[in-house]
Amino acid sequence: MEISPLKRYPAPNFPSREILDDHPELLRRLPNRWRQSAVVGAALVAACGIVAARWQTAPAQAAEPVSKVAPIFQHGDGHGGFGCVAVNPPVLLSEDEARQIIDEEFKRRGVTFVADRYQLPEMQIPVTRVTGPVDQSQSQTGTLRLDGFDKKNLIGYEYISFTDFDNWRPPDDKPEMSVSLFAIREAAERLRNELVPYHPQGFYGVLYDPCASYQHKFMYLYTERPDGVWVSASLFSQCEEVSVRSNEADAVTLYGDHTITFYDNSTQAVVDGRQVDLADNTVFFGGTLYIPLVWTAKTLGGMAAWDGTRHEAVLKMQEDGPEYRFPLEKITRTTKNSSRDEDIADVKLRMDIGQAISRHELRRQVRDFIAWLKAEGVI
Repeated sequence: MEISPLKRYPAPNFPSREILDDHPELLRRLPNRWRQSAVVGAALVAACGIVAARWQTAPAQAAEPVSKVAPIFQHGDGHGGFGCVAVNPPVLLSEDEARQIIDEEFKRRGVTFVADRYQLPEMQIPVTRVTGPVDQSQSQTGTLRLDGFDKKNLIGYEYISFTDFDNWRPPDDKPEMSVSLFAIREAAERLRNELVPYHPQGFYGVLYDPCASYQHKFMYLYTERPDGVWVSASLFSQCEEVSVRSNEADAVTLYGDHTITFYDNSTQAVVDGRQVDLADNTVFFGGTLYIPLVWTAKTLGGMAAWDGTRHEAVLKMQEDGPEYRFPLEKITRTTKNSSRDEDIADVKLRMDIGQAISRHELRRQVRDFIAWLKAEGVI
């Protein structure tokens, strides 16, 4: 018998291997007449299971652990100085103050951090100096103990404070004059750039001290009118539940549970498309309109009060939302011909305002970090 290769052959009446590769479920289908025999059916099912295993693909390999580091969210200058040239030094936030803000924002999203337990050994840490900018090419090896880590969601963060900046200085960093400069944001950028190649498992963010000061912050002023305290419309933008938009040179709109539009030097406002009367006319000062504190908050669906002892506006825009407290300085206040006690009071008040600005800027960093985590599908 001579064997010769076939050049062509008809398609078989049974499924080919190529078809079974794409449709392995066909191996479990039996002809109707075979189903009548329990013995044959059981044997074929067992045999088909063995054959099907022949074409099963290899199990997928375990996915590589995810490691992502958020960008630096720039809210606040993050730098300043002390000494003879520092006429308006920034107000610094401590680690505890920053942790309280960060934990508060994350707990509202169901994330709880454990402090100072998660460590990254052999980490490249920035080298900082008070005599010049942070060298983005220079680092030192050490252990980074994260300020917060959530083991459940694998979320970690590090807050760069002035204490961190000072601890990362080399022994030879000694200012030649009485001026010390610090660039905390640049140190945060350097640390963030080192976290990426370190490749820790999870999702990480680097936050920094905004180092805010009082300088020309008109939104932190107030004036007294017959119906109570009036504040800058911009102050309401500090509340997460409210957005503020300037429509024209002389108009501003606030969006909350309701919408309010104010106009310059007007005794009327537009609430949800209808005109309502105000107790007094609006005032334009420092590039912003001044509007009634309590009435505006109530109309937007929240509540507000004025703490005259502490010179603070207290706002709560939702029943289950956070309470906001903003120290404000009176527009008519002046230190001219005033006593030294009043001068000291002014300095303290402005320090409180600077601290409020820093807290707000840090909160904006945290909210941007949370938005980034949501975009990554983590929370």
